[in-house]
Amino acid sequence: MGVYVGGTASTNKIDDYEEGTWTPTFYNSSNIVYHNSVNGEYVKIGSLVHIRCWISATNGSLNGNMEVGGLPFAGAQGGYGRTPVSVQGSSYNLSADNRGLFGLIDESYNRMQIKKGSADGDDPFAASNFTHTGSLYIAGTYQLAIG
Repeated sequence: MGVYVGGTASTNKIDDYEEGTWTPTFYNSSNIVYHNSVNGEYVKIGSLVHIRCWISATNGSLNGNMEVGGLPFAGAQGGYGRTPVSVQGSSYNLSADNRGLFGLIDESYNRMQIKKGSADGDDPFAASNFTHTGSLYIAGTYQLAIG
C-alpha cells in the first residue's frame, strides 16, 4: 500500500508508510515503577519518523542523566547530528534559571537525552532533578538510520 502526495502518478507515491506503537522507558534508571498508561505512537513515512509519547514514573531513581529509551527506530547516522524534539515535564526538581526541557535523539541510538535549557545552552537533566516521580510528554520528528 502506498500514500500519494500531490497526485496519483507513480512519482507521487510514498510506498514506505507505517504506523505503530512503542513503549517509552527511562534509561539509566533503577526500581522505576511506571504509571499504568505509559504509551507511545509513531508514524513513519520514508526515512522520517514522527513520535509522540507520555511516560510517567510513580517511584524509582536515575543512575545518571535522564534518557528515554524504546524509540521505534534509531536516529540517522553520518553527520546529521542530534535531532531536537519537544518535551514538557512535570513534578521535577528544576531551578528558576531552567528554560524548559527538550530531547535530543543521538545518531545511531533508539533513545534520547533529556536536557534542560539554561542561559549557557543546555544542561543534562541529572539524577538530582528527578524526584522519584514525574511525567514527560514528548513529540517530534527525526530522520532514521538507514541500512
